[in-house]
Amino acid sequence: MSAYCILDTETASLHRGVVEVAWLWVDQSLNVLDEQCHRTNPECKIEPGARAVHGISDEDVAGCPTIAQICAGFKGVKIDVIGHN
Repeated sequence: MSAYCILDTETASLHRGVVEVAWLWVDQSLNVLDEQCHRTNPECKIEPGARAVHGISDEDVAGCPTIAQICAGFKGVKIDVIGHN
């Protein structure tokens, strides 16, 4: 059975820093197998323009894990990714 990961992120700026990551795992019939959403520490300040788009503040992500920590479980896993921006 093939599974696909549909991934969405919110960032701290146009150039760096993930502040939120969400994904859906679906099968070939688009049945949802798993869904998760995590706030992440971007390790940089969130620019005002980015905050205006997603409403996530520096305070909202203080103490959250980094994107590398959240996605560590994917290491070595071969996945097909459908990205959305």
